[in-house]
This record gives sequence, C-alpha cells and structure tokens, in this order.
Amino acid sequence: MTTIVTDIPAGVETVQFVQNQQVDQTNRSSGALHFGTIGPGEESRIVIVAFRFKTVKAFTNIKIGLINTGGLSFTNDLFGITTSPAFDTNLVPDEYFEGVNSTGLASNEYNIDVDNRTSTVSEYVYLNINLPANANFGAGVVRYKWFFDYDD
Repeated sequence: MTTIVTDIPAGVETVQFVQNQQVDQTNRSSGALHFGTIGPGEESRIVIVAFRFKTVKAFTNIKIGLINTGGLSFTNDLFGITTSPAFDTNLVPDEYFEGVNSTGLASNEYNIDVDNRTSTVSEYVYLNINLPANANFGAGVVRYKWFFDYDD
C-alpha cells in the first residue's frame, strides 16, 4: 500500500473523498492519502481532496507542491494532478508536477496553483501516481505541501 502524507496548516479542514463519500479531517497538522497498491507499470487510484478554512474571512493564492518523491526518480509524467471546481469521480489527472519543490517555499516554480470555489473553500484537487514499468516503489513516503494566504 502507498501512503502519501500532506502538510496541512493548523486550522484548515481537509476534505477527502473516499469511494465518493466525504471524509473530513479537522484541524490536522498532517493527513495521509492512500493511493492503494501500485505495481510497476500501473496507475494508482485517484484521490480527490479539497480544503476549507472556517476560522478566517478568506484565503487565496493556494498552491500545492510536491516536496518529496518517496525515493522514486522524478519524471514529469509520474505525479498526476488536475484541479476542478466540479466534483467528478470520472476525472483522471491529465497534468503532472513538473518538478520537486526542494526549497519548501510557496514561491517555488514547481508548485501548482489551486483556485477557490468560494472565499473559504478550494477547488477539488485530483491526484494520482503513474509508476513506470521499471520502477519499484519501496518504503518511501511521497509528500505534498499546501501553501496559501489568508485574511482573518
């Protein structure tokens, strides 16, 4: 099983959709996303996430960065991501992270912009992993990190 860990700022409620059911993860400093079992040459299941901030007036400038590949050699067709204002269980990520945010900064060129659906709710983010046929995913952990500005 592959586990992906995201860094989630304090006060943010992450929303994950598992088998089309919304699962709230309230006030977590980090949360795990499970992409299922992935073998060489396979595509993981798609994980759908969003987040909301109930304790502020608004948040903007949302970005998500890939900060660790879990030991996989990075390629630009490995870590899938697509954002959408609509919830669609048939949507398959057709864009990819173009690099690893090795600085951990919001200004990193490899972060992906995520729009808002409302002033306190992000668009849906669709994530998956396309493991190359010659790759072997061991005990590493892939990490994503969220960035945003907010007005309280």
